[in-house]
Amino acid sequence: MLGHRVGRQGVQILLAYSSSGRWRGAGPGLPVGVIEFDAAAAQRVNQRPFHLDLRCLARVLLTEAWFPRLREAERGMVALADRALRERVLREAEALAARNPRVIEIRGVAP
Repeated sequence: MLGHRVGRQGVQILLAYSSSGRWRGAGPGLPVGVIEFDAAAAQRVNQRPFHLDLRCLARVLLTEAWFPRLREAERGMVALADRALRERVLREAEALAARNPRVIEIRGVAP
């Protein structure tokens, strides 16, 4: 989850696309906007290795339809990102937006 804001329809969450395993892009290296989490990094957020792609975002409502365990004590969260991880994601998102904001696709509910 990258952030949230209050929209006309209630609180909206902006999520980044993620997929298990290493980045499988066509070219060498990672594109700007993709963050890879190896086993150690993934374990710190209670996950197995995955990658986060900040070029594909989803705007969803903060409701039980999207987050079925929202009313439970932990609200369905499996981990919290520490400051270093939050800053890393923010730096990567800023670099992506500065370099080529047109590659960022935002899907989901209207703002």
